[in-house]
Formats: sequence, C-alpha cells, structure tokens
Amino acid sequence: MELDAIAESFHTSGWVVMHEMFSAADVREIKAQLARYRSEVVGGLDAGEVYFERDRAGELKALHGMERHSSFFSALRHDPRLLRIVGAIWPAGSIVAESVMFFGKPPRGAEAPAHQDNAFLCLEPPDALTATIAIDASSRENGALTCRAGSHRLGLLAHRQSGVLGFSRTLDEPIGVDRFPAVMLEMQPGDVALHHCNTIHWSGPNETARARRQVGIGYRSSLATRDGCAWATYQDDLRTLHSARGSHK
Repeated sequence: MELDAIAESFHTSGWVVMHEMFSAADVREIKAQLARYRSEVVGGLDAGEVYFERDRAGELKALHGMERHSSFFSALRHDPRLLRIVGAIWPAGSIVAESVMFFGKPPRGAEAPAHQDNAFLCLEPPDALTATIAIDASSRENGALTCRAGSHRLGLLAHRQSGVLGFSRTLDEPIGVDRFPAVMLEMQPGDVALHHCNTIHWSGPNETARARRQVGIGYRSSLATRDGCAWATYQDDLRTLHSARGSHK
C-alpha cells in the first residue's frame, strides 16, 4: 500500500495492516533478542514491567518499557519503515517514539479485555497509535488482535478496573456492534498492524499449545500531550491493583 492509502485506511477504520513489512531475517533477530531479554533482563524487572499468566509461574504474558533495558528494542522504535508510515498518518508536528512492549499470549493464555489504549495513555489530542509486529501467526484459535472498526471516532469512553494485571482497565459498557463491527487482524510473522489509541480492541484466549507472540511500539504526535490529572488517577488505580494482587511475578 502507498503511504496515502495507508493513512486514509487508518483514519477511516482506526486500524490498518501492512503485510511482510519485516523480513524472515528481521523476525529471527527479534526472536533472538526476545530470548536474550527473557534470560538476562526479566528477572530484575520492577512491578509494571513484567507480567505472567495468573497462577502459572514462568508463563510470560507481557513486558513493558523494554526500550529502557535493551539497546536493540530502543533502536527498533526508530525503524525508518515504521517512522515513515506514522509520519504520513500525522504529518503535523513530529513523531515521538515511546514504549516498546511484548505480548506473549502463551499456550492456553487468557483473553485481554476490550479497552482503548488512551485509557492508559491519557493523551489529548489522541494522536497516538500502537504498531504491533507479528512474531508468530495469529488466528481466532490463538487469540488474534480484534478491533471495532471506526470506534476511534467515539472518543475516549468510560473505563473501569478490569482486575487483570497487564490490562488493568476495560470498557465500562459495551457499544453497538452494528455500527462498529469487529474485525479480527489475522497476521503472519513480519506483518505489522497499526491501531489508533481510541480504537476499541481486545484479544481472545489462546486455545492452542503454542504461543502467539507480538511486539508493540507506541507512537504519538508531538502535538499530543498527557492529561496530568487523568494520568495520576490511572497510576493510583494501577498501584491499588498491584497491591491487591501482590507480586507482579
């Protein structure tokens, strides 16, 4: 797809998928760096930087802030292929590359509840997105990312605590499915999906015996700024959840 077509599709639907953006060699290197991160970094991470499946020791669910501990993942944020596309989506201002995340979805891993990323980011205007790089093939059976098309136009909706570590907020009320149909983003290794920070999305459980791994990178326009009050409320909610659940590991 050409840049203009990618940007138009993103602004219309709130998501877009680019196939084969990363080569097989790129994916192999990301896998190798994930293995190194798991063996050398994960054991020393703080609360909020690593999550495991509840009651399943060692089953890695999610990582946050990977750019703080890995030069490889810090550099991945600035991949020119990604920056070029995000810059076409928001040509005003400059593009800020933010956090790098890992979503493990281990075998028999739990679902991620429906939410909007801006419930965690607290940005206004909401000119931000997540780029999701597929490391494994994703399908209905292993919990593919699913978006409600056009739901980003609703703005930020009310959320409540989900009680789920790693995905601590979920929509307070469901929305009309006829107006905003669910679209499952089934991807192959090396594909990249972009979704708007106000796009409602979730993923189902992994019902297979193999992991469904993805790396996510957050981007925003320099024109988007954080609402300090909303951010403080979110941080308080997160601390309460961590305290109630005990160790993040």
